[in-house]
Amino acid sequence: MLAERGIQYTHIPVPFLAPDECHFEDFRRAFETNVEPVHVHCIANWRVSAFFYRYNRDVRGMDEPTARALMERQWSPESSDYAEVWGPFIAPKQ
Repeated sequence: MLAERGIQYTHIPVPFLAPDECHFEDFRRAFETNVEPVHVHCIANWRVSAFFYRYNRDVRGMDEPTARALMERQWSPESSDYAEVWGPFIAPKQ
């Protein structure tokens, strides 16, 4: 039904307690290969805000405070009950 309307759908199942680099690469690939506009969603917008934070900071080159402010409109992973999982996921990679 979506394809009939010219809408491409890409499902990227990200376990909330186990996000990893493969998920981020899948997100990046899907986001960059789709024709705009792109709608990205998750149930609480927490995962998507973390993914866009990394994408904005690491791929688009957005300054960290601006990227973080956008993410924190929805969620602050490091100050949540899930900091042990999501803190390392959003941390800059060395």
